[in-house]
Formats: sequence, C-alpha cells, structure tokens
Amino acid sequence: MQLTRHAEDRRRQRSLPVAVIETIIDCGTPSFRRGATCLSLDDDAIALAADGDCRVAADLRRYRHARVVEGDDGAIITVIRSRPWSGRGSRRNRRR
Repeated sequence: MQLTRHAEDRRRQRSLPVAVIETIIDCGTPSFRRGATCLSLDDDAIALAADGDCRVAADLRRYRHARVVEGDDGAIITVIRSRPWSGRGSRRNRRR
C-alpha cells in the first residue's frame, strides 16, 4: 500500500488508522469515478471483513462510510471520512 503525501496528511487529519485503510482496500465496495477507483466501507464490506466476529464488526462500524480513492497506478490518492446524509439539512438551512 502506497500513500501519497496528500493521502497521508488526510489520514492523520481524519484519524483513520492504517489497518482500517488496509481493510477498505481488501474488502471495500468499489465504484469508479473520474478515472479513479473509490473503495467504500459500507455494511457489506464490514460484514465481509468481520467474517462473523462481532467485536471486529463493532470496531469497523466507527469508520462506516470511510472511503479510499486509488489512482490508476495503485497509489492511494486520498482518504475520506464522511458521515451519511441525515435528511435534516445543515444548520444554515434550518428554519428558525
């Protein structure tokens, strides 16, 4: 696994352990966007990685919706740790 400088900076900034990134690379759900592969840690990937171990699944659920963007050369371009949309809108858009 080769992280670019940007990916390493984002990994530290977003508090993603290297073990979680390796799990996403091994078990993540792939999608293809703008010439790069985006691997997501969704519920299916967590179940695959945990292989029935409830403790591992619980640990990985903390990082649900984390993504790894991999370039054509196999280097990790960036890592993303996002939260799913809650449907309530942002604070700015709420009625007062």
